[in-house]
Amino acid sequence: MSALDDASVDEAISQIKDVVEMAKEHGPKQPQLREMAAEFFVGVSDTERGRREMDKHGVTPLIVRWTGDKESISLNAYGCLVNLSADLLEERLATMLKLKTIDRIFETLNTEDCSGELRNNSLALLANLTTPEEGSRDLLQSADAVLVGVRLRRAVEKFLSFTPPAASEELDQWQHLASVLCNASQLQDGRDLLRRRSTNILPRLLGQLKSKNPVRRRGVAVAICNCCYETQDHDWLLNELGVLSCLLMPLAGPEELLPDERDGMEPAILEALDAQGAEKVREPDDDTRFHLLQAIHLLCTSKISRQYLRRRRAYPLIRNYDLWEPSEKNKEVVINIVNFLIRDEEEGDNEDILGKKPESSDASGGSSDLPMGQNAATHHGNADLFKRDMVELDDDHGAAVYEID
Repeated sequence: MSALDDASVDEAISQIKDVVEMAKEHGPKQPQLREMAAEFFVGVSDTERGRREMDKHGVTPLIVRWTGDKESISLNAYGCLVNLSADLLEERLATMLKLKTIDRIFETLNTEDCSGELRNNSLALLANLTTPEEGSRDLLQSADAVLVGVRLRRAVEKFLSFTPPAASEELDQWQHLASVLCNASQLQDGRDLLRRRSTNILPRLLGQLKSKNPVRRRGVAVAICNCCYETQDHDWLLNELGVLSCLLMPLAGPEELLPDERDGMEPAILEALDAQGAEKVREPDDDTRFHLLQAIHLLCTSKISRQYLRRRRAYPLIRNYDLWEPSEKNKEVVINIVNFLIRDEEEGDNEDILGKKPESSDASGGSSDLPMGQNAATHHGNADLFKRDMVELDDDHGAAVYEID
């Protein structure tokens, strides 16, 4: 059914207690009752008042159990949990983590007959639960030296191997894993997993910046930005991975460059600009552009990296971009980059560029294999069916928060 009006909300909220008691008493033996209750709860969870009342009557443990039920029940159970988690209330998220909800999500993801819609909902919930550091540590299994990062790595392989649908209106069932990676990269264990040479994850993530899906581009841009806090990797990022062209291309526009501005520029950028010509468009998402710029700014930390950016003619592209950029927040980052690129080089490294680092970032890295955190959509059930959107919260790491409509 459609979104509830005020009178319907009041009526639905008044029924929560009775539905909970009925589901607890008769639900275990009556799948049809569980199905009806799950549809009711996902509708009520569309409103903030409904979510508060559901907390009051202890709905969360009941709904978490239903995530392992048949799909007609688990799909709405996940939708309800997405909405409950989207408020980012510490106590509510802590309850879900204590109930081992992340473990249940991975059980769902590993089910052979998991549908695209169910996978999408479960990953949206995972993105919400991993927004706080505690959730990301649970995701990464940081307390277990043997298992740390293993299950996320397996999920990343599926994310990277999945071919998103060509039509934008079709569901990209793995899209929200990009937001999960954004959240995981706030921790050292998460960045180490992405940077580890043997997994080859970060080089393959760079290609996601060209994805047609803005959720993929945004989440990966934040993850790459967080990895740029690891200053000991800047040489690898610039000289081996070619990260500069990956960061600059989405920011480049159709403006024609003079011959001396093209001289020394990254070949990959020149080829792409020549191929697209006047049809070249910039990344349309403000927040994705912000984190691409932040990554470039972090690459200005060392003198040798700044010299690389000058040698590769980053400045003309940044200059043209600044003339186009409508966001004042993004233009502030541009100014910081330009100040480093055009100044006389008298100083050495500038660690103060890093500002507030993600948790546990240090120069030593973490793994022996390494060289050395949206109020989005809302899920309507039978109190409606589903519409998905995403918005970003203004938070240090760009973590995504989802609701289901």
